[in-house]
Amino acid sequence: MKNIAVLLNRVFRLQHNPLLQAVTENKDAYDNIYIVLLQEDHSDASSIKENFYVGTLQRFVKELHAHGIMPHVMPRGDFIPFIQTKQITNVVMAPDIMSYHSPKYDAPTLVKALHQLNIEIHPIKANHYLKPSQTLKSDGSPYLVFTPFYKKNRSQLKHTVIPAYNIKELADKTAPSQDIYELTHTHHGTGEKEAQHKWQDFLDMHIEDYLKNRDYLSDIRTSQLSIALAYGLLDIRQIMNDLLARLHDDETAYEAFIRELMFREFYYVLMTQFPEAATSSFKEKYRDMKWSDNREHFRRWKDGETGYPIIDAAMNELRQTGFMHNRTRMVVSQFLTKDLFIDWRLGEEYFRRQLIDYDNASNVHGWQWSASTGSDAVPYFRVFNPIRQSERFLGDGAYIKQYFPVFKDVPVKFIHHPIKYEAALKGDYNITLGVDYPYFIVDHKTQRDHMVNKFESF
Repeated sequence: MKNIAVLLNRVFRLQHNPLLQAVTENKDAYDNIYIVLLQEDHSDASSIKENFYVGTLQRFVKELHAHGIMPHVMPRGDFIPFIQTKQITNVVMAPDIMSYHSPKYDAPTLVKALHQLNIEIHPIKANHYLKPSQTLKSDGSPYLVFTPFYKKNRSQLKHTVIPAYNIKELADKTAPSQDIYELTHTHHGTGEKEAQHKWQDFLDMHIEDYLKNRDYLSDIRTSQLSIALAYGLLDIRQIMNDLLARLHDDETAYEAFIRELMFREFYYVLMTQFPEAATSSFKEKYRDMKWSDNREHFRRWKDGETGYPIIDAAMNELRQTGFMHNRTRMVVSQFLTKDLFIDWRLGEEYFRRQLIDYDNASNVHGWQWSASTGSDAVPYFRVFNPIRQSERFLGDGAYIKQYFPVFKDVPVKFIHHPIKYEAALKGDYNITLGVDYPYFIVDHKTQRDHMVNKFESF
């Protein structure tokens, strides 16, 4: 008997799903086909992130049900016993699923367990465009700097013919689960159809203004594609096809967006080549850096009590929505690692627990970029000034006022630098710093000088 399991971790889509395509095309080679979803344990995550994940998973299960497929949904620990009980001989899985919450759900961990059972594994890339082994230099080493990586591998982005398949043919062959999986969270999360709609809306309405609007914080004018990619709701091949098909419309805007997606590929390749970077500084000389252990500073950063409105608004956005704009991700991570001189790993771990679009490779290397400990990282002496960032990207100040209603009637020029306008805030708007809104936790210039001295003496 030849039985096969199709493992759909973080590939939550029916259309353009290469795993479903492969097993549909070869369905007659197997006696039984099992569609399997491993539930991730989010007990150490925020309730917003946990609910979003569970809701997104359950929406996908509901969609499978609507197409006559009753998937086998189980905790990670039940997978190996399930394989043995059902006498499964083959497993189709995506090798490019990497730590969206815990490494135990990643392909390498699962492959190791399956090899011990002599299971034949069929790896099919599902959520990344490039195959890491095909992106290396001529000497077999990986690119450590993005620009040459981008220039070398940009030519690999071509229109891809995505074969069609009939999901009903697969449904007729799958072995249904006999366990009732209660769909209790489908009002949370998102789904494939919503992701498709958002992506097409962005293509039709916003992408040609991408360069102008991508850093604007008072209104969401970005694609938020990171959420769809984190859950495998959209096929990266389809996304690239859409972008390449319209490239002639506005090459500057479309190429800028393609470049951002290539950053995601770059970080993915780096993580496959240097998995140790997830927990230690990429640059070896900084691995013994003596970071500050000021727990009160770390708490105030997390709780949005630094006295810098752009930092505090961004951290409140993260806690309340599970999301944060890319511009503010860079600003708050630099503030933690440069102004407060706190270990990047603490911030990265906090983001893991909070971000609904958490991607291990992108977040780890993003944090190491800010901390100047990573590959192709920002030089340590380059530091975002949170006041100038606020003045430059906050427009009418609506972003800050949304999370701090105390400023709702205050002219925007007073919001960026509260201490500078302390008297006006007190006299004209009855806002007392230290009571209604905190004083600066640290002085930016002083802390920048301290950080530079630390790096130069290390």
